[in-house]
Amino acid sequence: MSMSGKKILNKINWQRVLVDDVKIIEPKKEALTAGIYAVFFVFVSIATGLIIKKFPLPILGAASLTDDFWYVFVFKFIFLLSIPVYWYYKKGYRLSDLMSVITGTGIPVFLVGLIFAIFWDRYRSILPLIVAHWGVDIIPSIISYLGVSY
Repeated sequence: MSMSGKKILNKINWQRVLVDDVKIIEPKKEALTAGIYAVFFVFVSIATGLIIKKFPLPILGAASLTDDFWYVFVFKFIFLLSIPVYWYYKKGYRLSDLMSVITGTGIPVFLVGLIFAIFWDRYRSILPLIVAHWGVDIIPSIISYLGVSY
Protein backbone atom coordinates (compact mmCIF):
# COMPACT_ATOMS: atom_id res chain seq x y z
CA MET A 1 0.00 0.00 0.00
CA SER A 2 1.28 3.47 -0.83
CA MET A 3 2.24 5.98 1.85
CA SER A 4 -0.77 8.22 1.14
CA GLY A 5 -3.06 5.17 1.33
CA LYS A 6 -1.65 4.33 4.78
CA LYS A 7 -2.18 7.91 5.94
CA ILE A 8 -5.80 7.83 4.80
CA LEU A 9 -6.33 4.46 6.47
CA ASN A 10 -4.77 5.76 9.72
CA LYS A 11 -7.13 8.76 9.69
CA ILE A 12 -10.13 6.50 9.10
CA ASN A 13 -9.11 4.13 11.93
CA TRP A 14 -8.15 6.93 14.36
CA GLN A 15 -9.97 6.75 17.68
CA ARG A 16 -10.45 9.52 20.24
CA VAL A 17 -10.56 6.95 23.02
CA LEU A 18 -8.72 3.74 22.40
CA VAL A 19 -10.78 0.59 22.70
CA ASP A 20 -8.17 -0.80 25.09
CA ASP A 21 -8.77 2.16 27.46
CA VAL A 22 -12.49 1.42 27.78
CA LYS A 23 -13.00 -0.82 30.78
CA ILE A 24 -16.02 -3.00 30.07
CA ILE A 25 -16.38 -5.90 32.46
CA GLU A 26 -18.32 -8.34 30.21
CA PRO A 27 -18.63 -6.78 26.74
CA LYS A 28 -20.73 -9.47 25.01
CA LYS A 29 -23.16 -9.92 27.90
CA GLU A 30 -23.48 -6.17 28.46
CA ALA A 31 -24.09 -5.48 24.76
CA LEU A 32 -26.79 -8.17 24.64
CA THR A 33 -28.43 -6.88 27.83
CA ALA A 34 -28.29 -3.27 26.59
CA GLY A 35 -29.82 -4.31 23.27
CA ILE A 36 -32.64 -6.18 24.98
CA TYR A 37 -33.23 -3.21 27.29
CA ALA A 38 -33.31 -0.86 24.29
CA VAL A 39 -36.08 -2.94 22.67
CA PHE A 40 -37.90 -3.13 26.01
CA PHE A 41 -37.49 0.65 26.31
CA VAL A 42 -39.36 1.15 23.03
CA PHE A 43 -42.33 -0.70 24.49
CA VAL A 44 -42.03 1.28 27.74
CA SER A 45 -42.16 4.51 25.73
CA ILE A 46 -45.32 3.34 23.92
CA ALA A 47 -46.91 2.32 27.22
CA THR A 48 -45.95 5.67 28.77
CA GLY A 49 -47.59 7.54 25.91
CA LEU A 50 -50.77 5.49 26.29
CA ILE A 51 -50.82 6.03 30.05
CA ILE A 52 -50.36 9.78 29.59
CA LYS A 53 -53.19 9.81 27.05
CA LYS A 54 -55.54 7.88 29.34
CA PHE A 55 -54.46 9.23 32.77
CA PRO A 56 -52.64 12.54 32.30
CA LEU A 57 -50.90 14.00 35.36
CA PRO A 58 -49.50 17.33 34.14
CA ILE A 59 -46.89 18.93 36.36
CA LEU A 60 -48.10 22.37 37.49
CA GLY A 61 -50.84 22.32 34.87
CA ALA A 62 -48.46 22.11 31.89
CA ALA A 63 -49.91 21.01 28.54
CA SER A 64 -46.78 19.38 27.11
CA LEU A 65 -46.22 15.62 27.03
CA THR A 66 -42.73 16.11 28.44
CA ASP A 67 -44.12 17.97 31.47
CA ASP A 68 -46.24 15.05 32.68
CA PHE A 69 -45.55 13.06 35.86
CA TRP A 70 -45.60 9.75 33.97
CA TYR A 71 -43.00 10.98 31.49
CA VAL A 72 -40.67 12.82 33.86
CA PHE A 73 -40.66 10.60 36.91
CA VAL A 74 -41.64 7.16 35.66
CA PHE A 75 -40.27 7.06 32.11
CA LYS A 76 -37.19 9.28 32.45
CA PHE A 77 -36.21 8.94 36.12
CA ILE A 78 -37.00 5.27 36.69
CA PHE A 79 -36.55 3.60 33.29
CA LEU A 80 -33.93 5.88 31.73
CA LEU A 81 -31.82 6.67 34.81
CA SER A 82 -32.46 4.54 37.90
CA ILE A 83 -32.70 1.06 36.38
CA PRO A 84 -29.56 1.40 34.19
CA VAL A 85 -27.56 2.95 37.08
CA TYR A 86 -28.65 0.14 39.40
CA TRP A 87 -27.80 -2.49 36.78
CA TYR A 88 -24.33 -1.06 36.20
CA TYR A 89 -23.78 -0.82 39.95
CA LYS A 90 -24.73 -4.50 40.36
CA LYS A 91 -22.34 -5.40 37.50
CA GLY A 92 -19.46 -3.95 39.52
CA TYR A 93 -19.06 -0.47 38.07
CA ARG A 94 -18.26 2.26 40.59
CA LEU A 95 -19.90 5.61 41.18
CA SER A 96 -16.76 7.26 39.77
CA ASP A 97 -17.45 5.47 36.46
CA LEU A 98 -20.93 7.00 36.42
CA MET A 99 -19.58 10.42 37.35
CA SER A 100 -17.08 10.27 34.49
CA VAL A 101 -19.94 9.55 32.10
CA ILE A 102 -22.03 12.38 33.55
CA THR A 103 -19.19 14.90 33.41
CA GLY A 104 -17.86 13.65 30.09
CA THR A 105 -21.21 13.29 28.33
CA GLY A 106 -24.13 14.55 30.41
CA ILE A 107 -22.89 18.06 31.06
CA PRO A 108 -21.75 18.70 27.46
CA VAL A 109 -25.05 17.32 26.10
CA PHE A 110 -26.95 19.60 28.48
CA LEU A 111 -24.92 22.62 27.32
CA VAL A 112 -25.38 21.73 23.65
CA GLY A 113 -29.12 21.30 24.20
CA LEU A 114 -29.22 24.70 25.87
CA ILE A 115 -27.34 26.29 22.98
CA PHE A 116 -29.68 24.63 20.45
CA ALA A 117 -32.72 25.85 22.39
CA ILE A 118 -31.38 29.41 22.43
CA PHE A 119 -30.62 29.33 18.69
CA TRP A 120 -34.03 27.89 17.91
CA ASP A 121 -35.84 30.38 20.15
CA ARG A 122 -33.95 33.31 18.69
CA TYR A 123 -33.77 32.46 14.97
CA ARG A 124 -36.34 29.71 14.26
CA SER A 125 -34.04 28.53 11.50
CA ILE A 126 -32.33 25.19 10.99
CA LEU A 127 -29.12 26.71 9.55
CA PRO A 128 -27.81 28.13 12.88
CA LEU A 129 -28.54 24.76 14.49
CA ILE A 130 -26.54 22.95 11.81
CA VAL A 131 -23.62 25.35 12.23
CA ALA A 132 -23.75 25.04 16.04
CA HIS A 133 -23.92 21.24 15.78
CA TRP A 134 -20.94 21.16 13.44
CA GLY A 135 -18.97 23.37 15.83
CA VAL A 136 -19.83 21.23 18.82
CA ASP A 137 -18.86 18.03 17.01
CA ILE A 138 -15.68 19.19 15.35
CA ILE A 139 -13.93 21.15 18.12
CA PRO A 140 -13.41 18.22 20.57
CA SER A 141 -12.26 16.02 17.70
CA ILE A 142 -9.68 18.57 16.58
CA ILE A 143 -8.45 19.11 20.15
CA SER A 144 -8.12 15.37 20.71
CA TYR A 145 -6.51 14.78 17.30
CA LEU A 146 -3.90 17.44 18.05
CA GLY A 147 -3.19 15.77 21.38
CA VAL A 148 -4.19 18.74 23.50
CA SER A 149 -5.18 17.63 26.99
CA TYR A 150 -7.82 19.54 28.87
